[in-house]
Amino acid sequence: MATDSSCLKVLLVEDNPGDARLVTAMLAQMGTDSFSLDRVVRVGDAVKRLRGGNIDAVLLDLSLPDSQGLDTLTRIQTAEPTVPIVILSGDHDEHVAVQAVHSGAQNFLVKGQGDGNVLKRAIHYAVERKRAEQALYAAEKDADRANHFKSEFLAMMSHELRTPLTIIIGFSEMLTTGNLGKLTSKQKEYISDIHGAGNHLLDLISDILDLSKAEAGKMELDNEVLDAAQVIKACLRLMREHAANAGVRLNVKIIGELPFLHADKRRLKQILINLLSNAVKFTPRGGSVTVKAVNEPDRTVAIAVTDTGIGMATEDIPRAMTAYVQANGMSRRKDEGTGLGLPLTKALVELHGGSLDLRSELGVGTTAIVRIPAERIVASPDDTQSLNEANRKAS
Repeated sequence: MATDSSCLKVLLVEDNPGDARLVTAMLAQMGTDSFSLDRVVRVGDAVKRLRGGNIDAVLLDLSLPDSQGLDTLTRIQTAEPTVPIVILSGDHDEHVAVQAVHSGAQNFLVKGQGDGNVLKRAIHYAVERKRAEQALYAAEKDADRANHFKSEFLAMMSHELRTPLTIIIGFSEMLTTGNLGKLTSKQKEYISDIHGAGNHLLDLISDILDLSKAEAGKMELDNEVLDAAQVIKACLRLMREHAANAGVRLNVKIIGELPFLHADKRRLKQILINLLSNAVKFTPRGGSVTVKAVNEPDRTVAIAVTDTGIGMATEDIPRAMTAYVQANGMSRRKDEGTGLGLPLTKALVELHGGSLDLRSELGVGTTAIVRIPAERIVASPDDTQSLNEANRKAS
């Protein structure tokens, strides 16, 4: 497509001499400096002309000696996809008009209706829209390429960093046993710090890689039939010691009987552990964290994690859900973390087709509600029909 917007080079594909004269006269009304018109009568000639370049827009009749209907549009688009096309039709067929626009035409005009101004606007709008489409397409391609390189880089770095970190963590664990020699209390304290920092960094690398995969659409779920209540209880057992050390009480309220879910067990546990860890982290000693689960009337499974912690202002909630960003209320803590927990959790929930809702009040506490859709519910582990239906909806 040409780039000089002061004089648009228009290719008229029209075999009817009378219609061609009408279009020429209409464009002439707009001034000779606005448009440069070239005419051919066959699609084959138009294809050759387009491949020669330097055309800004095409005015196309769908009924030509060598082509009829929407096939005419397709052949022109194939020849030069970047050039906008305005259909000039002798028939006011709404169905054809809609099909033409859906197929990529920028506009559909009926011959003899409107004047030079209408045709001028149609051409200019078509050119601008097509340029905007091309710019958006290029931006999307650049973004996809950047995401691809980012994913490759993170995968490589995570592998390269995991190996030395695992060695550091392993040796620090060996040192703490005393098998390599007796340590002073100060040395034990330092080694404990090394071990804790190594594990924290390893978790951080895993979170970055998971979030990168989720954002790039490359994370796949390993679905199985699982008991929702048992998964919740297992996560609570894993968190009890951590909560006890932090002086935080853990409570659970499972209302009624929760269904079986067709979901990724490891990812579902990751979702709940992330929410529980966050809740405990931002709850002062003497506070509590409560997990409430219920199968709602619309068959959505809702799991709410509520804490009595420091909370955050309503306007800070979007920040908390954004990767690498900390809400203002959270930054008051020394162990404020990396800002990956909630964005990663949200991505994992949405990968299951669900949603994550965050509600908070500064100085009162926070509630995070995970909703797993009814499509993930199966009647029982042995219900093949329900499982097949869940597989179909999840795919």
